[in-house]
Amino acid sequence: MMKLLLPLFTISIVLVTSCHKDKEIKPGVGLNQGEEEEEEEEEECDTTLVYENIPKSVKPSVYLMTYPGSWWLYDDDSMDSCSSWNKYNLQAISYPTQCPMVKRTTATIPKTNYGYIYGNKRVYQFYSSNLMVNTYFSNHLVEPILDTTITSGVFYTKAYGMFNGFGAQHGVSVYKNYEVVERLKNMEVNGKNYKDVIHTKEYLTMHDGWSGQSMERTTHYYYACNVGIIRQTEYGPNSLHYDRLLVDHYIAPH
Repeated sequence: MMKLLLPLFTISIVLVTSCHKDKEIKPGVGLNQGEEEEEEEEEECDTTLVYENIPKSVKPSVYLMTYPGSWWLYDDDSMDSCSSWNKYNLQAISYPTQCPMVKRTTATIPKTNYGYIYGNKRVYQFYSSNLMVNTYFSNHLVEPILDTTITSGVFYTKAYGMFNGFGAQHGVSVYKNYEVVERLKNMEVNGKNYKDVIHTKEYLTMHDGWSGQSMERTTHYYYACNVGIIRQTEYGPNSLHYDRLLVDHYIAPH
């Protein structure tokens, strides 16, 4: 069974409920007579916490079809599958002002062997042991692998910056780019014709500033309506890593 992309870890987000420093007055040593002491202060910064609970199960896109009991067999003998509905806490930090806003969404979503699916998207989880320094890492815990609302050629881009997290004592620069390449009326895979196919491309690059090593990866996905992923191709900087094609599949009743 092939596990795609990033592994799943438990999200650990440290919330700052208040960043406040009382006003301080410098001692009047060395001041000229009649000169007033100056005040220094920092603005109060409170975290805004927003809760959202979605009572009904969030169904996947018709281009993913990840209903529990469904499976997809590929020509390299790998199999993707959807095992169950899971209640999951999605968390994201944004900065509408200088102060952070944390949104927590509780939803029941499908769990697959390659990640959780939230509507049209796959859920990624990042873990950071120093999240307060690298809070931008939690901005995009939900990353798209498919978004039917994006037109062809429109990019989703995220530059994560430097990360000094779990298992790494040095900075790692991570950049990700996502594009809907084309929409196809028909596509033949393994002698079978599929209708209404969306082709997406995902580019990922990581650079380790301590060792100087870099990694690049470009992955192409082809999603057929009411089926799921019918083809997946991954390239390194100079070579093809793999190209797997759908052989058979089963979509569970829903």
